[in-house]
Amino acid sequence: QEMIAALYRRILEDPERYLPDYLKERMRQGLDPVDVLVCDYIASFSDNYAMRVYSDLFMPRGWHLV
Repeated sequence: QEMIAALYRRILEDPERYLPDYLKERMRQGLDPVDVLVCDYIASFSDNYAMRVYSDLFMPRGWHLV
């Protein structure tokens, strides 16, 4: 739960950087509120993908295991 909340906050801080193009386009057109787009994006993550994205965003590079 904390991991998902952290992902939500980070992506919401800079959606232009983190959202895929098709969601950025919806955001630019005003079709959906940004917070809803971020929720939809995170909801599409598998557990493994969410862990990978969290690791990429929050863990120093030296912590990644090979």
